[in-house]
Amino acid sequence: MASKKSIFPLAIIVISAVAITGSFIAVTTGARAILAYPRLGSPVRAPATTGTGPAGAYIEEPFSIWVGTDPADAPVPSAWLSAGDWHVGLVPNALVGAQGVTCAVTAAMAGSSPFVCYGTGDSSILSQNAIRLDLRLPRSILPGSYDLHVGFRVDPLSDGPLVNDTAGPVVPGAYQGPVSSASGSVAFTLAEPNCVYVPWANDSLPSSPVATPGPSDYYNPWSLIHITDMHFGTDEATGLQLASSAVFTDAVREAISIMAPDLVVMSGDLVRDAYNRPSEYRAARDWFASLGIPSIVSNGNHDAGDMGSFLHLFGPKAGSTTWAGTRIVWFRTDEPVHVAASTASFIAGELHGAALAGQPAFLVCHVPLVDVFGRQTAGSAATIIDALVRENGTALLQGHNHYNLVMDAATALERYLALGVETGTIEDACEFPPHSTGAVPPVDGPKLVITTCGGYDGRNDLNDAWPAYIPTTGYRVISMAGNRIANYTYDMGGDGSRDASYAQPVFDFTAPAGVRNPMLNSSLVYDEGNLSAGATYTIFNNLTESIPAARAAVVLPVNSMHRWQVVPGPVAIHERARFTNGTHEFIDLRLRVAARSTAAFQLAYV
Repeated sequence: MASKKSIFPLAIIVISAVAITGSFIAVTTGARAILAYPRLGSPVRAPATTGTGPAGAYIEEPFSIWVGTDPADAPVPSAWLSAGDWHVGLVPNALVGAQGVTCAVTAAMAGSSPFVCYGTGDSSILSQNAIRLDLRLPRSILPGSYDLHVGFRVDPLSDGPLVNDTAGPVVPGAYQGPVSSASGSVAFTLAEPNCVYVPWANDSLPSSPVATPGPSDYYNPWSLIHITDMHFGTDEATGLQLASSAVFTDAVREAISIMAPDLVVMSGDLVRDAYNRPSEYRAARDWFASLGIPSIVSNGNHDAGDMGSFLHLFGPKAGSTTWAGTRIVWFRTDEPVHVAASTASFIAGELHGAALAGQPAFLVCHVPLVDVFGRQTAGSAATIIDALVRENGTALLQGHNHYNLVMDAATALERYLALGVETGTIEDACEFPPHSTGAVPPVDGPKLVITTCGGYDGRNDLNDAWPAYIPTTGYRVISMAGNRIANYTYDMGGDGSRDASYAQPVFDFTAPAGVRNPMLNSSLVYDEGNLSAGATYTIFNNLTESIPAARAAVVLPVNSMHRWQVVPGPVAIHERARFTNGTHEFIDLRLRVAARSTAAFQLAYV
């Protein structure tokens, strides 16, 4: 007979085993399916398209998405490994209700989402346990940004939540399935807005040489736009965006639409007070969800009060992706203002990998690692900059300080290590010659870039170090050629020479105080009661620089008998894509707009 001493531990073991088993069953049966990647703030770039091809023909190059479980320790159901049970559709983001496109699901295999940043401490637990779905696009798909719809044992474009292959805006949280959807026996759908980008086959790449013409001399250098500190503000009582906030965010949106970069990179401070006004997160999410351009979104100190909402609405708070052959790594520098050694090690590894692959590499964070006035990161700053310099990375994109500043990374690191961070020691690394005469120095090494804010007026704090500095609201256009930066600044003086450190201003800084005259704007004029009279689209460019391929995003009413056509004129117009939802038509047109000029064209209803 067993002694009481031996029975007691055995009983504990049995009870513990039952408890653990019960917990495991509860986790397994209650787990949700979630879209691990792509997400709104971490999109995927699909293969390029010509927009033409017979029915049933697919682009050879595949791309992948990941579906995981929440909680992450719930196992991936074996049923998910059947590719035939998955259905994936893409719906154009530019037009609500536009017809969707079905992707071919060629494989489903166990794996782990690439957006799990092991060792950073910032990994999203929702991304660890996942399967990979390999997809192929139909050759006839048109270029543009798409909302993603995924169905398991249900086709979201035919017998799922979408009606007649169309959809309205994707609601927040649609990236996750219902409770128990990760059981393997439940049909479900997942969706995420503006997270799959299909480029045009004639688009430039970061590796493209300078001034290589495309069809009819169409050429648009590959570019990304860096925005930061948008600070969406909402009314605490109504949850609606404040007019004082919308005047900034609307103008930035218009400028981005016309500039039409390949990618938008947001380096934090989406909101003003995440903890007390969660509606600000919703306003920011709606803005990015309907932007029509893919966006990598990282957080700032103002966002840190509700990182749960950030993960829910945007996705991973740290990550690495390769976009058009360019490595982009984003990481947290918010409160506390510190970067862990494990994160620095992860970043160094990503930079080394990019160097081995011959890829340009951008780092993205909120609080600058090093700055003239010491508003910067504590801990690991030198380690990260050293890795950027050692691996010949391209640039570090930062925000937080609400002004424009560009530094040579190698010089900044040298001064930081030797002299500290007091004003006057790091200035040797800064590129701020007088704005009226100084041309931008050649891009001969990694840069530390601070871009001014998009949601407030820019600070003039920089005047102590740069007396001629003009504080503005702005965004930074970074163009690439030959896998190097071709331009990262703006001709603020209008004298034909680019001025070091400046980004493109959103508003005319010469206007009287409080007057918000956008530097980029557009208008579409037509008579809805007399469509046969045609329409006129106009782009107003008050910038000191030309736009080689400005986007005219035209939305006009249609019926089954008519469509809109550009009337030939002196300005060459290139049609990139056209979508319809039965009542309206969206046309993506590109044209060159000279500096400080107006470009207009006519459309006929035929």
